[in-house]
Amino acid sequence: MSANALPSTSPSATAPSATAPSAKAPKAQSPGLNRTAGLYAYAYRLTLSESMATAALHQAAVTLRSGSPRIVDEQSALEIARTEIGRRSVGRRAALLPASTTIGLREEDLVRSGFHRRLHGLPALERQCWLLRHTGGHDVEAIAGLLEITTAQVRSALSAAAAILVAGELAESGAEDPESAVS
Repeated sequence: MSANALPSTSPSATAPSATAPSAKAPKAQSPGLNRTAGLYAYAYRLTLSESMATAALHQAAVTLRSGSPRIVDEQSALEIARTEIGRRSVGRRAALLPASTTIGLREEDLVRSGFHRRLHGLPALERQCWLLRHTGGHDVEAIAGLLEITTAQVRSALSAAAAILVAGELAESGAEDPESAVS
């Protein structure tokens, strides 16, 4: 069959066989769809904007398809995509907002878990540093380069974000006093 030909629609070709699984059985999502959804979620959390996340994901796809840099395996493709999404998301956000701006949360921006609500509530710099480090897997120097700030500022933002996120997790889990749990 040629690549342009349509599959046969004769009853024998479309009728389920006795040994075929039921049409009502749930289909597993392909790993590619899961990766795309994960990369989109990463971009959305960096930007808190559907349109900017979509644009960052699109630009990462263009970069991967361009053949430069050369991709040798699936893991390196994911790393390149995460790097490109981080660069595009942070670059777009920096062009639109002053550095001191904090993002006001809308109801539709909130997600179900308390951790993600706290993450989205962080100031932009702290949220971006946290996501680039812990979701994107970038080191402190790479984050400083992406955000065009010093490594000391990155470390400070990561520390502040961790303090807020950990305190929230401890409070949510029912720990009495975050300071007493640390000592």
